[in-house]
Amino acid sequence: LHSFPTRRSSDLIPLTGSMRFGSTTSYASTTAVLNFSGAFTVEFWANITAPGDGNFQSFFGTSSLSVGWDWQANGKWTIVVNGSTVYTSSTTSTNAKLGWQHVVASRNASGAYTIWIDGVLCYTSSNAAGALNSTGWVVGRLGPSAASNYVQNNSLITGLRVSNAVLYTSTFTPSKMMLSHLGSSFFVMNMRQANTYLRSETGNITLTNFSTTWVSTVP
Repeated sequence: LHSFPTRRSSDLIPLTGSMRFGSTTSYASTTAVLNFSGAFTVEFWANITAPGDGNFQSFFGTSSLSVGWDWQANGKWTIVVNGSTVYTSSTTSTNAKLGWQHVVASRNASGAYTIWIDGVLCYTSSNAAGALNSTGWVVGRLGPSAASNYVQNNSLITGLRVSNAVLYTSTFTPSKMMLSHLGSSFFVMNMRQANTYLRSETGNITLTNFSTTWVSTVP
């Protein structure tokens, strides 16, 4: 794992690779605390290669929040809050599908959640689900202490960024460039060459059960 300097918009370079999950139990994690007490945005590119076991698969998870897709809910992208409150994408055209999709899960300062798929708003909640806290975060399963709901079948992720701000308020074209570190970002995880490049205030990442971490496949 390597850190990279904060990049200006003028010197961003294209994404050149992705993290590939294994068949069942690959994930990346840290024990660092993320503060989700206010507004935030989780965004990433995901490539689903096969339906898996038909259950919810969590691409990003903390002890109180998970973002993934739920085959049992007609393949919808889903936010799970505090283990029970569920928000899902609302239209068939924005359901999870095989191949690349850009996914954004966001919450504003009032507690309303939104889901954006490929730059299109597909869900807005009108209620708050309460305060969120984190005792760590993972990429590829439900949460730091929940050994379940893994991303399966060598699916891919790249261009992951978590920020403590709302970044999208209208239809947009998802970037296929390496994401820059914003002043509001908790961390950014891009893939370049044969390593995970990380800009983060959250500490080092631990990779578990990866036989091949990086592949040269991009959106």
